[in-house]
Amino acid sequence: MQFSSRDTLNMKTYLLLIFIAKFANCLTVDEAEASDGLDGKDPIFEDDSFALFCNITSQGPTDLPVQCTWTHMIDNQYDESGKPLEVVCSTVDAGTSICTNQGGNVDSDYANHIQLNASVSSCDAFVESADPRDNGRWECEVTDVNNKVESAFIDIFVSNRSTAFITEPDEQITYDIMDEDAVINATCRAYGGRPQPTFAWVMETTGEPNEIPQNDYNSTWKEGNDAVLGEYVEETLLWSPSLLDLCEINAAHEEFCDGNVASSQFSLVCKAQQDDYYESSADEISIKVKNPYVDATTTVAPYSSTATCLKLPGFYFAISILHLYK
Repeated sequence: MQFSSRDTLNMKTYLLLIFIAKFANCLTVDEAEASDGLDGKDPIFEDDSFALFCNITSQGPTDLPVQCTWTHMIDNQYDESGKPLEVVCSTVDAGTSICTNQGGNVDSDYANHIQLNASVSSCDAFVESADPRDNGRWECEVTDVNNKVESAFIDIFVSNRSTAFITEPDEQITYDIMDEDAVINATCRAYGGRPQPTFAWVMETTGEPNEIPQNDYNSTWKEGNDAVLGEYVEETLLWSPSLLDLCEINAAHEEFCDGNVASSQFSLVCKAQQDDYYESSADEISIKVKNPYVDATTTVAPYSSTATCLKLPGFYFAISILHLYK
């Protein structure tokens, strides 16, 4: 049988229309979106709620979505076989959905704070009472009747409290107030934390705690990563206070500043501050200020704001780590 040029043209047109129809009826997933938590410097508050959105576009009846899934891999958590821990929320028959923990020993209730809401035009997840484990990548997958899968992902930031403690010194040190080169050297380290913490150093006596003004001391800053405990930031305090400094911020007792007692004691505390999210206290360093030339029958002149000699003979600081974790 021979075909005319017109028949050949019609056949080509028919095949082209079939080709176009096949690819016109396609399912696509738009870029994933979220109601909050897109900036690590402004993470979602712990226990707040947030939503994840995955919009679906379908061109015809042959590419309608039949399954919608949100998957979240929990940061830096693995089971005994090394498999990442994750939560999977997926639609099942009759439009219902279920969220399950997979990949190891996750808190059995963890998946319960996530709900899925799916339709022909969207695959959305709603997270009640945000958990620090919600931080990280979330991936949306949509499958059509032809088993074609389209996906999109989004990174979410949820606040997390830092764990802070003083790493140095680890033994008793002595600060000699007479030595012009002497310095109190203490390092505070904070593991984890969103947003990233900053540090404050506070003097505590029997009265109200008083923060050491930042312009009264020098400091160094470091960021690192521990193989076990993860990312951290740390600040090292370099402080050479005079007697006047201590008395003006109420670090030393009033009787000591007045020259009526031979010794005084206070605590140096490091605080990791995370904006309006959290504040964590690290170890306390107990500091004893003593004048060995003063005994029960001797007194020293009280300090004065006009004094020219601030590091008085014989004053020194005995500093020891209490390792009292709060």
